[in-house]
Amino acid sequence: MQLRRLSSFVSSAMPLLIIGGLLYAGFFIKPEPKGDAVPRPAFERGDRLYGAAVQPGGKILLVGSDGKILTSTDAARSWQYAAVPVSVAFQDVAAWDDKRSVAVGNGGVVLITEDGGKSWKAVDAPKSRIANKLMRVRTEPGGHAVAVGEGGAILMSTDYGRHWASVRPEEDIAWNDVYLKDGRGWIVGERGRILTSADNGQSWHEVTGPVKSSLMAVSFKDANDGVAVGLNDVILVSHDGGASWAQMPFASPDDVAYNGTAQGGATTLYEQGRTEHLLCVAWDGKRWIAAGTKGVFAVGDAGAGHWTGTRISPDDRHWYTSIVPEHGQYLLSGSHFVSLPMTDLTLTGNTKKAGEQV
Repeated sequence: MQLRRLSSFVSSAMPLLIIGGLLYAGFFIKPEPKGDAVPRPAFERGDRLYGAAVQPGGKILLVGSDGKILTSTDAARSWQYAAVPVSVAFQDVAAWDDKRSVAVGNGGVVLITEDGGKSWKAVDAPKSRIANKLMRVRTEPGGHAVAVGEGGAILMSTDYGRHWASVRPEEDIAWNDVYLKDGRGWIVGERGRILTSADNGQSWHEVTGPVKSSLMAVSFKDANDGVAVGLNDVILVSHDGGASWAQMPFASPDDVAYNGTAQGGATTLYEQGRTEHLLCVAWDGKRWIAAGTKGVFAVGDAGAGHWTGTRISPDDRHWYTSIVPEHGQYLLSGSHFVSLPMTDLTLTGNTKKAGEQV
């Protein structure tokens, strides 16, 4: 009888004991992690990588959406995350030296680093009543920098980015790019507008351009010879320091290349006669390179009068907002990142020369 009562008591108490044990484990027992944490990948789905720069010592800086700043010290084979205080989209980055660099982006945010890009801090910069999105930043030796963006923003720093001042009144325009070289400066923006500076960016003067479509990027190889590119396959060339500009003919590679029968008999059809948008341009020491939407590249000769449309590969449809020539490589960033050997960008597309119909 007593054994039966004991058995009944144990059976009725068992659920309470189990529940009590679970509660104790939940409140007082802290599990110890086992094994190594899974590292966060450098490149993730949905990344937008808008700007890149290379420090004199070779370290690569890459910036993009959601506050992402990456650095690489081994020619883009591996990447490290930087410590960043905000999580806005960064549009561009530029370096003065191996320690000091600057990044700009949405909300008019300006960050600087003084430890080679490991950590970044926000600095104050003038804000616009119209819009606050800084699109591009360029640096010059001695701590000089100019940043441009929406709301007519043209900001200048002379102390390695610690302090910034506006050098032009606000207006309803987006300045899309700026280029600085040897005390000269050039800015391009919406509606085909172009500004030039002869005093290291302290003052800017407008010149008349030949197009009304938006210009997205500008670069100069010396004090006289420069190229600006933009929407609708526009390529403008100047040989007088930006005082005057002429439009060069250019046709998308889709007009000729990669239409018809591919290897193995498969047919690949793309739209013919379709213009694309060129979003970045650079001089690599031997030729001009521009890139943009739908994987389109424009390659120009040293005189910028002869342009060829091509692609990295027939099926590349990525867009690129930054191209940085560096030690035999093109560092391409945009909808993804590519480190491309210069010799891999071959001229297999459609070609037009100056004097042909645009």
